[in-house]
Amino acid sequence: MPAPVRQRWFRSLAAARVTLVIGTHVDLTALGTRSGFRVVTHHLQPADAALLAQIANRRLQSVASTGNPLQFSASEVAAVAEQYRGNPGAADELFHKLLAERVPHQAPQPDATSATVTQ
Repeated sequence: MPAPVRQRWFRSLAAARVTLVIGTHVDLTALGTRSGFRVVTHHLQPADAALLAQIANRRLQSVASTGNPLQFSASEVAAVAEQYRGNPGAADELFHKLLAERVPHQAPQPDATSATVTQ
């Protein structure tokens, strides 16, 4: 978001007396303070391989079809944790790629609403 737009947005939110919770890698303390917010910053520690495994496998289970459980192996999680230094947001992209390699790609099936009639 361009800085002038972000500044205007923060000022309008502060004027409306809203509570704003932001999770980001960018430090917005100065902007928030200038805009009139009371700023509280929490610095999160990197996630270890066990936490990354828990996050990734919970996501897999939420989208897995019934009877088709998916799970990342300990070695896959360890490799992702090492490559992304425990950052769950950055690791998410690699988990997505690993999952895509496992799921066979299927051509979309036509449905009744998209049938083509020829004469």
